[in-house]
Amino acid sequence: MASSTSQKPTCATCIYATGTSRCHGFANNTRKQLSNAFGEHMNEIKKSSASLTEELRKARNDRNFVDTDLKKWIEMLDKLKKDSIVLLTIDVIQDNAPNPFISKIIINGGDVASKVVFNQTAGSIRIEDYGQVIAHDQMNDHGTARSKNEYSSAQHQFRFKIEHLHTDKWIFFGIVSRDAPMQPLSYSTPTTYGWGGNNSVYLNGVDQTHSGGYKSDLEINDIIELMIDCDRRTIRWTNQRTKNTHALDVDTNKCRFPWQLSVGLYYLGDRVRILS
Repeated sequence: MASSTSQKPTCATCIYATGTSRCHGFANNTRKQLSNAFGEHMNEIKKSSASLTEELRKARNDRNFVDTDLKKWIEMLDKLKKDSIVLLTIDVIQDNAPNPFISKIIINGGDVASKVVFNQTAGSIRIEDYGQVIAHDQMNDHGTARSKNEYSSAQHQFRFKIEHLHTDKWIFFGIVSRDAPMQPLSYSTPTTYGWGGNNSVYLNGVDQTHSGGYKSDLEINDIIELMIDCDRRTIRWTNQRTKNTHALDVDTNKCRFPWQLSVGLYYLGDRVRILS
């Protein structure tokens, strides 16, 4: 006579049979994913700290540095401080497998080193939502934000959503050399290339209005794509709503690598979010 006891299937992520014990496998797996994500984040901070420490040690021993070096080191230290307090953004995704006993949880921290966030500002701008949003928070005046990330090779595509926009519609999207000093007037900063309001196009911080037929037709909820091609030394701006596209050649003698994203706001309440 056959036995009436059937053997339960084994959990997909641990040695326990399905049932309450299956939680052990998922819990351990999720804990490991979280640990890995935060470990990568901290490793990036440690690497940056070690690089700055070595540069300072060498300068002290050689006794060979100038005011511009001091300014650069202060900016690097400020960036390191901000990185150390900005929380890693974690996406918790529920697995939609059919009829699961316990839904599997997937931790998506992304590639920490390449996650696109703002982490530097000058002027009337604040950073929100763990670096994914910039908002103008004072009286009408220029402010700028730069990305944490730096780019020296390959192609990189970014999408920005305009969440709030003043009726005069002035926002700047572009790039700047990492070595250029931070200042509120993003568009006129030397090394800057990009597109602003009032049909303005900027090459090395100089306004070339209407260059290439550019028209700054911006509206609330527009999504702007910015493509950076370091290998071809070009950048491209596209408005997803209007399908208008414009490109600029970047003179790397004037805008040296690495590049950073640069976004400028002027009007109180204007707000931009990085989507990817």
